[in-house]
Amino acid sequence: MRKRIVIGSRMWARALSACFAVGFALVGLRAAAQDGPKCYAAVGAEVRGLGKSAQLNQEKCHGLAQKVGVRGGLCNDVEGLPFTIISGGKYVADQNKALSKLHDPAKGKCPQPAASAATDMLPGDSLANKLPSIAGLATERAGKLLGNAAIGGDLAKRKCFKVISSARRAIADRMMNEALKCQKTKPVGSPLDPTCLDDTPLASFLSGRQTAIQAACTGLTGAQVGSCDPLPTCVIEAALAEGKSLATLAYPGENCTKATPSPNARTATINVQTPTALGGITVLVRYPRFDAGIDENGSNIDVSGRFTYSVAFLDAFDLDDAVRISAVDTNGISSGTLASVKFDVCRPLIPEGRCSVTTSQACTDAADCRAPACPSCAPQNTCTGDGTTLCTSDSQCVDNGTCGEKCIAQGRSCSVSQFLNCATDADCPATETCLSQRALTKCEVESASDPYGNPVSGVSCTVSLTEP
Repeated sequence: MRKRIVIGSRMWARALSACFAVGFALVGLRAAAQDGPKCYAAVGAEVRGLGKSAQLNQEKCHGLAQKVGVRGGLCNDVEGLPFTIISGGKYVADQNKALSKLHDPAKGKCPQPAASAATDMLPGDSLANKLPSIAGLATERAGKLLGNAAIGGDLAKRKCFKVISSARRAIADRMMNEALKCQKTKPVGSPLDPTCLDDTPLASFLSGRQTAIQAACTGLTGAQVGSCDPLPTCVIEAALAEGKSLATLAYPGENCTKATPSPNARTATINVQTPTALGGITVLVRYPRFDAGIDENGSNIDVSGRFTYSVAFLDAFDLDDAVRISAVDTNGISSGTLASVKFDVCRPLIPEGRCSVTTSQACTDAADCRAPACPSCAPQNTCTGDGTTLCTSDSQCVDNGTCGEKCIAQGRSCSVSQFLNCATDADCPATETCLSQRALTKCEVESASDPYGNPVSGVSCTVSLTEP
């Protein structure tokens, strides 16, 4: 279940008690130093367990749907009511068990009174704040690998689907396990080391899964069973990406570290639309973590330095691929701007001016290809462009003077894993989509209530980006 922030008078109490919590945290620093390594390892193990639980329960749900002749798409959303009912609430129970293993006062790996200080050692802070990201990843992957096909009683399709779904779970879990073993050799409290995402050690295992899919799905396409194409390669790549994303969720690093960031160079403005005045609201703003970010993790975020707002109370928590923003105002929060936050930038949004190609132009050399389309000479000796690249001149096209290159869609990242820069979907792992930074930056409402603490439905939010 999502972590909910209680609003109204309780929220005010929380805001006031936060001041006293600082003093108590100082008392527990020595214990935190001892609990930190144990807590750090336990968070990784529980993230792995929850990823596996989500995948397994999605499989079981799909299997039941097939038996009764219902499309399995309703099983993909692990936070949806159909999934929760069909799975018997197993995933929610596993979430609560994971939280208890970490924070139980008597047996937890991140015990009180040192829990807050211990988890602050972890990039991304406590497990409770990772739950929406874990659920979102499982839901997105299932949508692409398990799909919504009407398989029914077709035994051949059911066999193929079962092998694909089990391969997805096994590969993602094995990749996650390899990453965790690798990270154990790194300093406690450090973000996931990039070398821990190397999938080379899994070569033999992946080959076996690939062979199994080929054998089980002979004569079938991925689309026929609700999965991806081409089989089996797309399943292998997508499952690896899921495992790597889970590992990154467990031990995320400071954002935007692959290049030299420009501090406070991007402003994200969050707007809310509400049918009635609110007393409090919590929103989650997702962003491409390798392109932009905030220089602190978890609750260490500098609210006063990065946020502009007019509500009475605002708190923020950075998850490294999203920032959770909670606002309270007993005078009421109306539709309009809730807050704006400044991000550091590693890759700009790209100047305005869109490449557009409407016809093909014969060429023998890249020099024949010129603006306004700003493509270069493709291998087929035809000037091409993807029709989506934002640029103002050919100079923004990488290696424009080399025949065979094309204008790279700068400022784009692959969806979900976001490990790669890309120009088109073909540059991403199978089932990934090449998206602009604007498309990857989005907002969702987690909770909203009126000034008396009563839930309010029909509230939405949007985010807009500007750069100097």
